[in-house]
Amino acid sequence: MIAVIVTALPYISVVGLTLILAVVGLSKLIGIEVKGNKYFDTELLRSRLQIFHGAFASRGRFSRRLVESDAQSMQLLYQANGFLDAKVEPEILDDYEGKHGDLFIRFKVREGKQTRVASLSIEGVHAFKEEELLGVIGSSPGQPYSEFGVTTDRDNILALYFNEGFPEASFTSTAENVTPNVGSTSGSAASAAETKFGPSTPGHTTSSPLAPGGSVHSVSSSASEIDSNSVTRS
Repeated sequence: MIAVIVTALPYISVVGLTLILAVVGLSKLIGIEVKGNKYFDTELLRSRLQIFHGAFASRGRFSRRLVESDAQSMQLLYQANGFLDAKVEPEILDDYEGKHGDLFIRFKVREGKQTRVASLSIEGVHAFKEEELLGVIGSSPGQPYSEFGVTTDRDNILALYFNEGFPEASFTSTAENVTPNVGSTSGSAASAAETKFGPSTPGHTTSSPLAPGGSVHSVSSSASEIDSNSVTRS
C-alpha cells in the first residue's frame, strides 16, 4: 500500500509495509527590488547580490542567510564610500501578491549623509618626501572618508617604510568633525574628516569615531620613523 502525505518537511521513509512520500511545494523567487539608493545605481548594487530570481525552469537562488549577507554587503559598500550611517534593510515577502509559493525580496537603502575629507596634512615624516606618501594615500581632500580608507592608507604607508628598512615604523590616526563652510561640500556630502598619522606602538592604529552627517571634517597625517641605522632618504 502506498500513502501520499503532504507535509511541510520533506522526507521519504518506510514504515512497515507503508511507503510514505512527502510532497512539498517549492518556493520561487520571482523578483528583487532595491529602493532608496541614489549614490550607487541599482544595477551596480544588484550585481553584488548572491541571490537571483527564477527564470524559465529555474526557481532562482535564495535563502534568508544569503539575503542578510547581501544586505550587509551593500551596507559595507556605502560605509566604505563615506556614508557612515548607511543602513540596508531586507524585506522578504512570502506568497507575493497572493500567489502561494512566490517570494519577492526588497532591499530598503537609507544612505544618510556622506562624509568627505576636507583637508590633509602629514606629520612626523623625514625619510620620504611628502609627495611620495601622498601617492599612496587615498584619504585626500574631496574624497569620501571611511575607517576602511584610513586602514588602507596605513597599510600603504607602512609598506613603504618596511620596504626601505624601517621595520619599526608605526602609524596612528585620529579624526574629528569640523564645521562645514558654505559651498564647501557638493551633492550629498555633509562632512569630511581629519586624519593624523603619528607615533604609536609598532603597527598599532587608533582612530577617533566620527559623527556621520551634519558636519564636515579635514584630514592630517604623521608617522613615527624608527630603524636600527637611523637612515634618512634624501
